[in-house]
Amino acid sequence: TEHGICPFELALSLAERTEVVVGDYIYVFDPRVRLQRFFDTPQSAPFFLVVDEAHNLYQRSREYYSPGFTESWFRELGTLAPSSAVLTLEEEEAGKTAAVLHPLFDRLRQHLLELRPQEGTLAQKEAVPGARPGTLPGVRPDPLPGARSGTFPGTGTPDDPGFEALFSPDKAFWAGIAKELEEGLQQYLDRKSRSKESISSDPRVKAARHLSYFASIMAEEGPEFSYLLRQTPAGGREARILCHDASRFLAAGYRAFRQVTLVSATLDPLPFYRSVLGF
Repeated sequence: TEHGICPFELALSLAERTEVVVGDYIYVFDPRVRLQRFFDTPQSAPFFLVVDEAHNLYQRSREYYSPGFTESWFRELGTLAPSSAVLTLEEEEAGKTAAVLHPLFDRLRQHLLELRPQEGTLAQKEAVPGARPGTLPGVRPDPLPGARSGTFPGTGTPDDPGFEALFSPDKAFWAGIAKELEEGLQQYLDRKSRSKESISSDPRVKAARHLSYFASIMAEEGPEFSYLLRQTPAGGREARILCHDASRFLAAGYRAFRQVTLVSATLDPLPFYRSVLGF
């Protein structure tokens, strides 16, 4: 603002002095924007949490743990680099700054292009206790985030329009790239700060942070996860982690509170929702 005050930070400071705070699910359950100052401290226990329309939390929580990235991202990021043969000093410095992250983006794009589908179908996932019979993986009453309902993955080739299939991730690759992304982003931010350039809308920063988050979810182990390779409607590949059941992550979030109350008029069947909401 004109007074040099961040409205969001001001709201957070005021929230520490209030008795009731109303907000979106993301500020409690999405690990990317979770308000750590409230819930990850020894003083967090006195809080009471009321989740309204709790039936929506099932779909929303799975989306938090189902990040993806597309080939088109890297094409767009590639066009940001200066293309002129004769560069100004500012353009040359910008090119050196971009060079910190672009080799990583190039490796990730190549990794995406080299992914190959595995045998099998999405429908091979085991049922969640209490779920309605006859539904798809994880046995949910609604489709997976990012996957079309009723598709039969594993058919066609990865370059066919509409192709969808599971793939087996290279966990070692992602463990290594996670560290490189962290270091590369820090170097990039350091160079940007020295040149006093804004990072609030920098697409490279957004991409690096999202890919780092993708790598962090890739490090999670468990039957809750599958990995989808598909051709997007606009063309180009997409890799996506599919979280079928985020109940253990929700349960971990509840532990930051003295009491948790879930409210909804449509928690039916109740055993199913108790299971998938980790309650």
